[in-house]
Amino acid sequence: MNSLRAYYFFVFAMYAVIVPHYQLFLAASGYSPKEVGLLIGFFEICGVAGPMFFGRIADKTGRFRELKIGSTLGAGVFFALLLAEWSLLPAVLISGAAGFLLKTSVPLTDAVAGTVLVSPQEQYGYVRVFGSIGFAVAGLAIPLLSLVDTASASSMVIAFLTAIALFSATVLLVPPPQPDPSEQPDPPMLHQAGNQDHTSPAGGGAQPAEATSPVPDGPAIPASLWLVILLIGIGNVAFGAYNSFFSLYLREVLGIQAVTLFWAIAAVSEIPVIFFSGRLIQRFGTGTLLSVAGATMAVRLLLYAIHPSVPLVVIVQTLHAFSFGLMLSAGIAYVNRVAPRSRRGTAVTVFNALGLGLAVFTGAIIGGYVVEAMGFAAMFALIAVFPATSAVLFLFLRRSDRHLRA
Repeated sequence: MNSLRAYYFFVFAMYAVIVPHYQLFLAASGYSPKEVGLLIGFFEICGVAGPMFFGRIADKTGRFRELKIGSTLGAGVFFALLLAEWSLLPAVLISGAAGFLLKTSVPLTDAVAGTVLVSPQEQYGYVRVFGSIGFAVAGLAIPLLSLVDTASASSMVIAFLTAIALFSATVLLVPPPQPDPSEQPDPPMLHQAGNQDHTSPAGGGAQPAEATSPVPDGPAIPASLWLVILLIGIGNVAFGAYNSFFSLYLREVLGIQAVTLFWAIAAVSEIPVIFFSGRLIQRFGTGTLLSVAGATMAVRLLLYAIHPSVPLVVIVQTLHAFSFGLMLSAGIAYVNRVAPRSRRGTAVTVFNALGLGLAVFTGAIIGGYVVEAMGFAAMFALIAVFPATSAVLFLFLRRSDRHLRA
């Protein structure tokens, strides 16, 4: 288990270098806000396919470490290629290739953790929480040690490549996939892991049997699950815009260069929620938590828009725990509860492809157009409509869906 903790720590430390700075890197490379949204959108949407592609190969060959190192280093090559001057179409393809390769790291480890941990339902959150710790440590260290010049595209790429190299060295710490002797026929494969690479880990404490037992195997994914994924996706459009433009907002509106400090605040704040997510789900139910997550995100975005100030943004960043943290924890719990065992891997893939990947892509595109035309305040205010809508709809849906009340 210690090797898994180390893996999560270093993979999210790598993301703490890349995710907050990628939008700044693209802006420093001369791309407009609309183009930044398009480039990040394709980075995210292509990142949905990467885990499925490399996971399938890992299933067949068992060469998890080699594939992980190769894909991550390959992403570094594409980041370096973006330093050259490209027209928009080649740049979009290069950005998409970088996302396709980079975004395999956490999903494949999540799949491995599910087979290595003795009791994944109880232990997963306790292991994955080290990802948030790694993100926070790196986010604090970068500005304190002046490791990155956010005005220099070359400085940021050097930081990306350094983080990728350090992370690749830690892949050898990850235990190889171990078969679960109690696994039912047709188990979820690694290539069905999806795109769970966000800073908010899912899972947490133990839950009672009646709350965690899946429905019996069936021929297809239930219609109720499709509807829940749709509503989660509507809310996550906001996260697409936030993830794509928050660092630019900090620099251009508030004049902040140490952007990772504010991302680190969000990572630190979510640690207790992640750790106790199982108990929260047990106490309040997934539907209530999903509604709270949407409402909290809407409030958070409106505060960015209405009163942009450093003290307020520091406070608002702590709401990350009750927006993205609750959404991901409750969303994954609902999927595991409702999907038939033989369809659970597919259901998680659909959740990550539609509820996360497509939603983030949509938010990045919308955000780019609105920022370029109307500015950051208008973008945050407009995009708040999506999680607010999701929150209201979940309040109504939980009345008719017993799994949302559990």
